[in-house]
Amino acid sequence: MGKPIVLIGFKASGKTTVGKALAKRLNTKFLDTDSLLEIRYSEITSNTLSSRQIYQEHGRDYFMEIETQVVKKVLAMDDTVISFGGGTVENAYTKGIDLSGPMYVYLIVGRDILYKRIMKLGLPAFFDKKNPRNSFDKMFDKRSVGFDRLANITVENENKPVDEVVNELTEKLNLL
Repeated sequence: MGKPIVLIGFKASGKTTVGKALAKRLNTKFLDTDSLLEIRYSEITSNTLSSRQIYQEHGRDYFMEIETQVVKKVLAMDDTVISFGGGTVENAYTKGIDLSGPMYVYLIVGRDILYKRIMKLGLPAFFDKKNPRNSFDKMFDKRSVGFDRLANITVENENKPVDEVVNELTEKLNLL
């Protein structure tokens, strides 16, 4: 396999689910940057919080600082499938992280379906409580540009079984 395969896309686009299935298919390890961020936070503070709680309690800048440490570490790994958090690409651009090297897979989900999936999980800390849809739409428009620019491969992940998405993805990876 060699260089890492990084799944990118919005929160609730299926990156972790597809990433785990892809890693299993490729017989390699899977890493999720949100989970690694939580572990890193625990190492620093001896406390346990979810990614969402870290963001809520400590703010965006603190969250991005820990995320930057995690991203730099995982991008140096070979033979790994990595799932980036929904804001990781935007944060990496902001922090000037070199994203070259890995194979990037953008999991695409339609705007309305994605919004419904996100809201099922509860209102994210980074959405305006008074107008969450407007916050989402602005974020969708902004982040889509970064995902499109970085992606080597795109795969629609809207109403397909995970195995079908993984099959399509492995076919596209074999063509490169």
